[in-house]
Amino acid sequence: MDPILTLGGYLMFFAAAAFIGAAAWAGFETVLCYRAARGVNVGVIRYGVTAIAAIVCTSATAIGGWLLI
Repeated sequence: MDPILTLGGYLMFFAAAAFIGAAAWAGFETVLCYRAARGVNVGVIRYGVTAIAAIVCTSATAIGGWLLI
């Protein structure tokens, strides 16, 4: 069972890196929209999608870990 948990840890690391990258991209996109005076809707929506995806991924990992125990 240890190799499965190790693989899960690696996958969570890459998922966290992807979520951080998506949040950084949303910030960059928000700045571009704000400077162009188009509003900040696109960046804010991307923030929300990133937050929801992070919550779902973390919940799925917690449930998967609970089922393995």
